[in-house]
Amino acid sequence: MSLPPQRKGRAWVLYVGLGEGVPYAPLHEFGGTIMPVKAKRLAIPLPAARTAAGVARISSPRLMPDLKLIVTKAKKLLLVRFIGKKKKRMIPMFVLHKGPIQIPARLGLREELRTLVHEVHSSIEAKLHALAVP
Repeated sequence: MSLPPQRKGRAWVLYVGLGEGVPYAPLHEFGGTIMPVKAKRLAIPLPAARTAAGVARISSPRLMPDLKLIVTKAKKLLLVRFIGKKKKRMIPMFVLHKGPIQIPARLGLREELRTLVHEVHSSIEAKLHALAVP
């Protein structure tokens, strides 16, 4: 996340956060194809398996031993969890997808940085010009 330049006393401060340890960031920035690696299908987390921020709560459905595989009327494969005293309530956790899945480029961080650098350059140029002209 980047913030616009801010004035701190007589200096301008620019905050740019690029993040570290986010292996999927280039996929979102540039786009690409996802294929299953350790299994025959990709496990796509459904809302019950995601946090409020949309991130998967666990790295793999294999870490949830109580999941059951069901096939929907539309022939989709779901991993579900049954809850309640008699285990009658079903909560869909993951949909299994054969792949490949094409992810479009969507973050636009490169464009934001180009715009920001241009704005900072213009701002510095204007300040220097104001200082040089009596």
